[in-house]
Amino acid sequence: MNKESNMALDNILSIIKEDMKKNKITQKKLAIALGIDRTTLFRFFKKDTEMPLGIFLQICKLLCYDLIRPNYVPKSHIREIINNL
Repeated sequence: MNKESNMALDNILSIIKEDMKKNKITQKKLAIALGIDRTTLFRFFKKDTEMPLGIFLQICKLLCYDLIRPNYVPKSHIREIINNL
């Protein structure tokens, strides 16, 4: 991975982690919602293992990111569902 791609990935992961923290979504809860092991998600976030595009898109969907309309405000009911896992 080149330097620019690595920096972009760092920024994306930072945003995801920040939103998870702000909305009290743990890695364990997110991993359950994704149907993967928490340690696998941890390795994705640490960049020890490359995150498959499908997992990334599922994370975006679960956190209500709109990749087409980036100024979209997420719906809180989805976050409540994840927090109740």
